Amino acid sequence: MRELHVVAMSEDGRHVVLGTRKGVSRGEFKVALDDRLAAAMRGELPRPGERSVRDIVLSPKEIQARLRAGESTEQIAASAGVPVARVERYAGPVLSEREKVINGARAAVLARSRRGLSGLPMGEAVAQHLSQAAGYKPESTRWSARRELSGRWVIELSYVARAATRTAAWRFNPGTREITALDAASTALAHVDPTLGQRAAATERLPAPKPLRAPRQATARAAAATAGKPSSRQAAVAAAAAKAPVAKAPATRVSAAKAPVAKAPAAKAPVATGTGKRAVASGRFLPGRTIAAPGAAQVSAAPSPHPAGAAPAG
Repeated sequence: MRELHVVAMSEDGRHVVLGTRKGVSRGEFKVALDDRLAAAMRGELPRPGERSVRDIVLSPKEIQARLRAGESTEQIAASAGVPVARVERYAGPVLSEREKVINGARAAVLARSRRGLSGLPMGEAVAQHLSQAAGYKPESTRWSARRELSGRWVIELSYVARAATRTAAWRFNPGTREITALDAASTALAHVDPTLGQRAAATERLPAPKPLRAPRQATARAAAATAGKPSSRQAAVAAAAAKAPVAKAPATRVSAAKAPVAKAPAAKAPVATGTGKRAVASGRFLPGRTIAAPGAAQVSAAPSPHPAGAAPAG
């Protein structure tokens, strides 16, 4: 193919004059400045060997449907034989819709059999598990969404951990906000124990401590001026107490009462009479021992020289 170079504009301004060599003043070829040349400059014309745009039967609705199904703009352009710019022209609304669906899925709560609902939304649970994964690279995280023929969306995640690319997938219904995992690994990645999730949420909801404010200068001066002085109420009570007359109690004389002295009668001691084995006394008679009565002198009882019942000799 022969290479041409731009020489100048035509006199009517509708063509570009081209020449086979650079720096020549006169050209041998010209190209019309039309829409086709403008499309070629924008990169919208097919490459050599590709079909022309007029031969393509690909409506904007079909382009958007293929984008929702998960195809990229490059894949659609390559399969249809059209420039990427033509596909990107209709990709904006679909990309916004896919992003909205991804955010809705990340806010949904996954239910796990025998364990119930997750303690955290799917997006937060995934972030917590990935932060604990060995060799995880946050910059490698990629979220994508594609819609199935049934109308439900499949949310896909790819990331790098332990020097390997790993994937996870969930099926999400935007109408019911129901999300289910497509495999066991995706279930474990999107579920957190309810108790742990409640603790994390409670920790996040704790209010931050407020900083202590220093007292104002005027308040400090007022407190220093009134320190040690009684309040207005205390001063009023003290003044009223000083003006009130003091009532004196009448003095009373108390006469000393003399207590009567009681005289106890003197106790008379009983007197023991008679001799022999028996003696009349208030105490007991013991042969050969002293008869003692209260208050009386001690009397010794001597044995009689005459036996009992014998009369003394004349």
